[in-house]
Amino acid sequence: MGVALVTGGAKRIGAEICRALASNGHSIIIHYRNSVEEATELSEELNKVSKSAIIRA
Repeated sequence: MGVALVTGGAKRIGAEICRALASNGHSIIIHYRNSVEEATELSEELNKVSKSAIIRA
C-alpha cells in the first residue's frame, strides 16, 4: 500500500485514523505538535501492525 501522512495523528481521531490506515497496510507518518509521548506510544503500537510508522514534529 501507500504512505499516509496524518497531521494531528498522535491523539483522538488522528490516532484512530492512523490505526485504521495501518491495519489496511499503509505506512504511517504521525505528525504532532506537542504530543511527543502519545506519538511515540502510537508509533510503537503501529509498528507491531504495519512495521512502518514514524513520527515527525
